[in-house]
Amino acid sequence: MIRIRFFFFILALYAFQPFALYSQEYDSTYITSNGVKGKATFEYYYDLDHLRVKNGPFKFKSDTTDSVPTSIVKELQIEGEYSENKKVREWLYQLTSREIDILEIKDSELIYDLKTYRTLIRGNYDRGTPSGNWSIQTTLINNKSENKTVETTEITLRRGYAEGTFTHQSIDKNDNLIKVTGQFEEGFFDGQWRFNYTKDSLAVEEIRSYSKGILTYSLINEDTISFPLSPKTRASLNGSERGNMVKAPISIEFEDGYPQTSLFMRTQQTGNRFMRTIQNKLMQFDQDILQQQSVIFGSNRAIYPLTEEEEALISAWNEAESEFQNEVTNCKGA
Repeated sequence: MIRIRFFFFILALYAFQPFALYSQEYDSTYITSNGVKGKATFEYYYDLDHLRVKNGPFKFKSDTTDSVPTSIVKELQIEGEYSENKKVREWLYQLTSREIDILEIKDSELIYDLKTYRTLIRGNYDRGTPSGNWSIQTTLINNKSENKTVETTEITLRRGYAEGTFTHQSIDKNDNLIKVTGQFEEGFFDGQWRFNYTKDSLAVEEIRSYSKGILTYSLINEDTISFPLSPKTRASLNGSERGNMVKAPISIEFEDGYPQTSLFMRTQQTGNRFMRTIQNKLMQFDQDILQQQSVIFGSNRAIYPLTEEEEALISAWNEAESEFQNEVTNCKGA
Protein backbone atom coordinates (compact mmCIF):
# COMPACT_ATOMS: atom_id res chain seq x y z
CA MET A 1 0.00 0.00 0.00
CA ILE A 2 2.85 2.38 0.89
CA ARG A 3 4.57 1.61 -2.43
CA ILE A 4 1.38 2.43 -4.36
CA ARG A 5 1.02 5.80 -2.59
CA PHE A 6 4.66 6.59 -3.21
CA PHE A 7 4.23 5.78 -6.93
CA PHE A 8 1.26 8.15 -7.28
CA PHE A 9 3.12 10.86 -5.33
CA ILE A 10 6.07 10.68 -7.75
CA LEU A 11 3.69 10.66 -10.74
CA ALA A 12 1.89 13.80 -9.47
CA LEU A 13 5.20 15.53 -8.75
CA TYR A 14 6.43 15.08 -12.31
CA ALA A 15 3.06 16.03 -13.77
CA PHE A 16 3.51 19.57 -12.43
CA GLN A 17 7.04 19.95 -13.81
CA PRO A 18 6.40 20.14 -17.57
CA PHE A 19 9.59 22.04 -18.33
CA ALA A 20 11.79 19.43 -16.66
CA LEU A 21 10.13 16.64 -18.64
CA TYR A 22 8.97 18.13 -21.92
CA SER A 23 11.31 21.01 -22.74
CA GLN A 24 11.73 21.39 -26.50
CA GLU A 25 13.74 23.65 -28.79
CA TYR A 26 12.20 25.86 -31.46
CA ASP A 27 14.40 26.75 -34.44
CA SER A 28 12.32 28.14 -37.28
CA THR A 29 10.40 31.11 -38.69
CA TYR A 30 9.25 33.66 -36.15
CA ILE A 31 7.46 37.04 -36.20
CA THR A 32 8.29 39.57 -33.47
CA SER A 33 5.64 41.54 -31.58
CA ASN A 34 6.16 44.52 -33.91
CA GLY A 35 5.76 42.43 -37.07
CA VAL A 36 9.36 41.68 -38.10
CA LYS A 37 9.77 38.26 -39.71
CA GLY A 38 12.89 36.17 -39.27
CA LYS A 39 14.29 33.07 -37.59
CA ALA A 40 14.23 32.42 -33.85
CA THR A 41 15.75 29.85 -31.53
CA PHE A 42 14.36 29.30 -28.04
CA GLU A 43 13.35 26.64 -25.53
CA TYR A 44 9.72 26.06 -24.62
CA TYR A 45 7.20 23.65 -23.18
CA TYR A 46 3.43 23.21 -23.43
CA ASP A 47 1.31 24.09 -20.40
CA LEU A 48 -1.83 22.26 -19.28
CA ASP A 49 -3.87 24.21 -21.87
CA HIS A 50 -1.40 23.11 -24.56
CA LEU A 51 -0.14 26.65 -25.02
CA ARG A 52 3.53 27.21 -25.81
CA VAL A 53 5.52 28.74 -22.91
CA LYS A 54 8.95 30.18 -23.72
CA ASN A 55 11.49 29.42 -21.00
CA GLY A 56 15.22 30.02 -21.33
CA PRO A 57 17.54 31.77 -23.81
CA PHE A 58 16.00 33.47 -26.86
CA LYS A 59 17.68 34.50 -30.12
CA PHE A 60 16.22 36.10 -33.24
CA LYS A 61 17.69 37.31 -36.53
CA SER A 62 16.01 38.89 -39.54
CA ASP A 63 17.23 40.28 -42.87
CA THR A 64 15.10 42.46 -45.13
CA THR A 65 16.22 43.89 -48.46
CA ASP A 66 14.37 46.63 -50.33
CA SER A 67 14.56 47.10 -54.10
CA VAL A 68 16.17 49.75 -56.33
CA PRO A 69 16.74 52.66 -56.93
CA THR A 70 18.30 52.78 -53.47
CA SER A 71 19.44 49.50 -51.99
CA ILE A 72 18.55 49.34 -48.29
CA VAL A 73 19.43 46.31 -46.19
CA LYS A 74 17.86 46.07 -42.73
CA GLU A 75 18.90 43.56 -40.12
CA LEU A 76 17.51 42.87 -36.67
CA GLN A 77 19.10 40.71 -33.99
CA ILE A 78 17.61 40.04 -30.56
CA GLU A 79 19.10 38.18 -27.61
CA GLY A 80 17.54 37.70 -24.22
CA GLU A 81 15.97 35.29 -21.80
CA TYR A 82 12.44 34.22 -20.92
CA SER A 83 11.13 32.83 -17.66
CA GLU A 84 7.64 31.33 -17.94
CA ASN A 85 6.87 33.45 -21.04
CA LYS A 86 8.10 36.68 -19.41
CA LYS A 87 11.25 38.59 -20.34
CA VAL A 88 13.86 38.65 -17.54
CA ARG A 89 17.29 40.22 -17.01
CA GLU A 90 19.15 41.97 -19.84
CA TRP A 91 17.95 41.98 -23.44
CA LEU A 92 19.87 43.23 -26.48
CA TYR A 93 18.21 44.58 -29.62
CA GLN A 94 20.54 45.41 -32.52
CA LEU A 95 19.13 47.11 -35.59
CA THR A 96 21.37 47.61 -38.62
CA SER A 97 20.39 49.62 -41.69
CA ARG A 98 22.72 49.79 -44.69
CA GLU A 99 22.01 52.33 -47.42
CA ILE A 100 23.86 52.17 -50.74
CA ASP A 101 23.50 55.17 -53.05
CA ILE A 102 24.99 54.78 -56.52
CA LEU A 103 26.38 58.19 -57.41
CA GLU A 104 27.74 57.51 -60.90
CA ILE A 105 29.52 55.01 -63.11
CA LYS A 106 32.75 56.46 -64.49
CA ASP A 107 35.12 54.55 -66.79
CA SER A 108 33.62 51.22 -65.69
CA GLU A 109 34.11 52.25 -62.04
CA LEU A 110 31.16 52.29 -59.69
CA ILE A 111 31.15 55.35 -57.43
CA TYR A 112 28.84 54.88 -54.46
CA ASP A 113 28.07 56.07 -50.97
CA LEU A 114 27.58 53.42 -48.28
CA LYS A 115 26.08 54.40 -44.94
CA THR A 116 25.46 51.94 -42.14
CA TYR A 117 23.41 52.91 -39.09
CA ARG A 118 23.85 50.45 -36.21
CA THR A 119 21.55 50.90 -33.22
CA LEU A 120 22.00 48.90 -30.02
CA ILE A 121 19.21 49.00 -27.45
CA ARG A 122 19.97 47.48 -24.05
CA GLY A 123 17.12 46.89 -21.64
CA ASN A 124 16.42 45.04 -18.42
CA TYR A 125 13.23 43.30 -17.29
CA ASP A 126 11.73 41.96 -14.09
CA ARG A 127 9.10 39.29 -14.78
CA GLY A 128 8.14 40.89 -18.10
CA THR A 129 8.13 44.50 -16.87
CA PRO A 130 10.86 46.92 -18.04
CA SER A 131 12.90 47.56 -14.91
CA GLY A 132 16.54 48.60 -14.60
CA ASN A 133 19.01 50.42 -16.82
CA TRP A 134 18.10 51.08 -20.45
CA SER A 135 20.19 52.68 -23.19
CA ILE A 136 20.27 53.46 -26.90
CA GLN A 137 23.42 53.95 -28.95
CA THR A 138 23.44 54.53 -32.70
CA THR A 139 26.66 54.59 -34.73
CA LEU A 140 27.02 55.84 -38.31
CA ILE A 141 29.58 53.89 -40.34
CA ASN A 142 30.41 55.63 -43.63
CA ASN A 143 32.75 54.37 -46.35
CA LYS A 144 33.98 57.97 -46.85
CA SER A 145 34.56 59.07 -43.28
CA GLU A 146 35.30 57.83 -39.76
CA ASN A 147 32.68 56.15 -37.62
CA LYS A 148 30.50 58.59 -35.70
CA THR A 149 28.14 58.15 -32.76
CA VAL A 150 24.91 59.90 -33.76
CA GLU A 151 22.69 59.01 -30.79
CA THR A 152 23.02 58.09 -27.10
CA THR A 153 20.23 57.75 -24.55
CA GLU A 154 20.48 56.72 -20.90
CA ILE A 155 17.39 56.07 -18.77
CA THR A 156 16.37 53.97 -15.76
CA LEU A 157 12.97 52.28 -15.50
CA ARG A 158 11.32 51.04 -12.31
CA ARG A 159 8.28 48.78 -12.68
CA GLY A 160 7.66 50.13 -16.18
CA TYR A 161 8.09 53.85 -15.43
CA ALA A 162 11.09 56.17 -15.71
CA GLU A 163 13.01 57.06 -12.57
CA GLY A 164 16.06 59.23 -11.89
CA THR A 165 18.45 60.90 -14.31
CA PHE A 166 17.78 61.06 -18.06
CA THR A 167 20.22 62.06 -20.80
CA HIS A 168 19.86 62.09 -24.57
CA GLN A 169 22.09 63.41 -27.33
CA SER A 170 21.69 62.92 -31.07
CA ILE A 171 22.63 64.41 -34.43
CA ASP A 172 19.96 64.80 -37.09
CA LYS A 173 20.55 64.31 -40.83
CA ASN A 174 21.43 67.99 -41.16
CA ASP A 175 24.19 67.56 -38.54
CA ASN A 176 22.26 69.60 -35.97
CA LEU A 177 22.78 68.65 -32.33
CA ILE A 178 19.80 67.65 -30.17
CA LYS A 179 20.36 67.39 -26.44
CA VAL A 180 17.87 66.63 -23.66
CA THR A 181 18.58 66.28 -19.92
CA GLY A 182 16.32 66.00 -16.89
CA GLN A 183 15.00 63.97 -13.99
CA PHE A 184 12.05 61.64 -13.43
CA GLU A 185 10.14 60.84 -10.27
CA GLU A 186 7.81 57.83 -10.44
CA GLY A 187 7.47 58.32 -14.20
CA PHE A 188 6.77 62.06 -14.00
CA PHE A 189 8.98 64.83 -15.39
CA ASP A 190 10.50 66.52 -12.34
CA GLY A 191 12.74 69.51 -11.65
CA GLN A 192 14.50 71.34 -14.46
CA TRP A 193 14.45 69.93 -17.97
CA ARG A 194 16.70 71.33 -20.68
CA PHE A 195 16.17 70.92 -24.44
CA ASN A 196 18.78 72.13 -26.95
CA TYR A 197 17.95 71.92 -30.65
CA THR A 198 17.88 73.83 -33.94
CA LYS A 199 14.66 75.23 -35.38
CA ASP A 200 14.45 77.26 -38.61
CA SER A 201 18.28 77.37 -38.70
CA LEU A 202 18.37 79.00 -35.24
CA ALA A 203 19.78 77.47 -32.05
CA VAL A 204 17.11 77.04 -29.37
CA GLU A 205 17.55 76.43 -25.65
CA GLU A 206 14.33 75.46 -23.91
CA ILE A 207 14.21 75.12 -20.13
CA ARG A 208 11.15 73.71 -18.38
CA SER A 209 10.37 73.60 -14.69
CA TYR A 210 8.27 70.65 -13.43
CA SER A 211 7.13 69.59 -9.98
CA LYS A 212 6.32 65.89 -10.16
CA GLY A 213 4.78 66.26 -13.60
CA ILE A 214 3.21 69.70 -13.14
CA LEU A 215 4.71 72.16 -15.64
CA THR A 216 4.90 75.63 -14.10
CA TYR A 217 6.93 77.57 -16.67
CA SER A 218 9.18 77.25 -19.71
CA LEU A 219 11.96 79.53 -20.90
CA ILE A 220 12.65 79.42 -24.64
CA ASN A 221 15.78 81.44 -25.34
CA GLU A 222 14.73 84.67 -23.60
CA ASP A 223 10.95 84.22 -23.68
CA THR A 224 9.34 83.05 -20.43
CA ILE A 225 5.93 81.36 -20.47
CA SER A 226 4.14 80.83 -17.14
CA PHE A 227 1.52 78.09 -17.19
CA PRO A 228 -1.82 78.95 -15.53
CA LEU A 229 -2.98 76.18 -13.20
CA SER A 230 -6.44 75.08 -12.19
CA PRO A 231 -7.38 75.32 -8.49
CA LYS A 232 -7.02 71.55 -8.02
CA THR A 233 -3.59 71.45 -9.66
CA ARG A 234 -2.38 74.46 -7.69
CA ALA A 235 -3.64 72.93 -4.43
CA SER A 236 -1.68 69.77 -5.20
CA LEU A 237 1.40 71.79 -6.12
CA ASN A 238 1.20 73.69 -2.81
CA GLY A 239 0.77 70.45 -0.89
CA SER A 240 -2.61 71.32 0.59
CA GLU A 241 -4.47 68.55 -1.28
CA ARG A 242 -2.53 65.43 -2.26
CA GLY A 243 -5.28 63.31 -3.85
CA ASN A 244 -6.12 65.58 -6.77
CA MET A 245 -3.66 64.16 -9.30
CA VAL A 246 -3.30 60.91 -11.26
CA LYS A 247 -1.13 58.17 -9.75
CA ALA A 248 0.90 57.56 -12.94
CA PRO A 249 1.53 59.56 -16.13
CA ILE A 250 -0.95 59.07 -18.96
CA SER A 251 0.44 61.53 -21.53
CA ILE A 252 3.69 63.33 -22.35
CA GLU A 253 1.89 66.67 -22.81
CA PHE A 254 1.02 68.73 -19.75
CA GLU A 255 -2.67 69.61 -20.04
CA ASP A 256 -4.64 71.56 -17.47
CA GLY A 257 -7.68 72.57 -19.49
CA TYR A 258 -5.73 74.35 -22.23
CA PRO A 259 -7.16 74.44 -25.79
CA GLN A 260 -5.07 72.32 -28.16
CA THR A 261 -4.24 75.39 -30.27
CA SER A 262 -3.20 77.50 -27.27
CA LEU A 263 0.32 78.82 -26.68
CA PHE A 264 0.65 76.50 -23.68
CA MET A 265 0.20 73.41 -25.86
CA ARG A 266 2.12 74.68 -28.89
CA THR A 267 5.19 75.62 -26.88
CA GLN A 268 5.57 72.00 -25.71
CA GLN A 269 5.39 70.43 -29.18
CA THR A 270 9.07 70.28 -30.20
CA GLY A 271 10.44 68.94 -26.92
CA ASN A 272 7.56 66.50 -26.54
CA ARG A 273 8.16 65.19 -30.07
CA PHE A 274 11.73 64.32 -29.10
CA MET A 275 10.54 62.51 -25.96
CA ARG A 276 7.83 60.59 -27.83
CA THR A 277 10.35 59.44 -30.46
CA ILE A 278 12.73 58.24 -27.74
CA GLN A 279 9.93 56.39 -25.93
CA ASN A 280 8.76 54.68 -29.13
CA LYS A 281 12.30 53.62 -29.97
CA LEU A 282 12.83 52.16 -26.50
CA MET A 283 9.51 50.32 -26.45
CA GLN A 284 9.29 49.25 -30.11
CA PHE A 285 9.64 45.59 -29.08
CA ASP A 286 7.29 45.95 -26.10
CA GLN A 287 4.16 47.45 -27.64
CA ASP A 288 2.03 45.64 -25.06
CA ILE A 289 3.56 47.84 -22.36
CA LEU A 290 2.37 51.02 -24.09
CA GLN A 291 -1.04 49.46 -24.68
CA GLN A 292 -1.36 48.81 -20.96
CA GLN A 293 -0.09 52.13 -19.57
CA SER A 294 0.10 54.54 -22.57
CA VAL A 295 3.52 56.00 -21.63
CA ILE A 296 6.65 55.15 -19.66
CA PHE A 297 7.11 58.81 -18.68
CA GLY A 298 5.06 61.98 -18.88
CA SER A 299 3.25 64.83 -17.16
CA ASN A 300 0.77 64.94 -14.32
CA ARG A 301 -2.91 65.78 -14.56
CA ALA A 302 -5.68 66.70 -12.14
CA ILE A 303 -8.59 64.33 -11.55
CA TYR A 304 -12.05 65.80 -12.16
CA PRO A 305 -14.84 63.34 -11.24
CA LEU A 306 -18.03 63.93 -13.23
CA THR A 307 -21.11 65.27 -11.45
CA GLU A 308 -24.45 63.48 -11.86
CA GLU A 309 -25.59 66.24 -14.20
CA GLU A 310 -22.46 65.88 -16.37
CA GLU A 311 -22.86 62.09 -16.52
CA ALA A 312 -26.51 62.54 -17.57
CA LEU A 313 -25.51 65.01 -20.31
CA ILE A 314 -22.84 62.63 -21.65
CA SER A 315 -25.33 59.74 -21.63
CA ALA A 316 -27.88 61.86 -23.51
CA TRP A 317 -25.21 62.87 -26.02
CA ASN A 318 -24.24 59.24 -26.64
CA GLU A 319 -27.88 58.31 -27.21
CA ALA A 320 -28.38 61.23 -29.63
CA GLU A 321 -25.22 60.30 -31.50
CA SER A 322 -26.33 56.66 -31.77
CA GLU A 323 -29.73 57.71 -33.13
CA PHE A 324 -28.05 60.01 -35.65
CA GLN A 325 -25.76 57.19 -36.84
CA ASN A 326 -28.81 54.92 -37.28
CA GLU A 327 -30.55 57.61 -39.35
CA VAL A 328 -27.46 57.98 -41.57
CA THR A 329 -27.31 54.19 -42.07
CA ASN A 330 -31.01 54.09 -42.97
CA CYS A 331 -30.57 56.94 -45.48
CA LYS A 332 -27.69 55.12 -47.17
CA GLY A 333 -29.75 51.96 -47.44
CA ALA A 334 -32.79 53.72 -48.88
